Amino acid sequence: MNTAFDVLGVILGFAGIAYMIYSLCRPEKF
Repeated sequence: MNTAFDVLGVILGFAGIAYMIYSLCRPEKF
């Protein structure tokens, strides 16, 4: 079942991964 919480979890998951990659690329800027 695809609920709003599942969609929010996926979005937060991708956002967290993208933010970690961005922080690794630019460690001087958090």
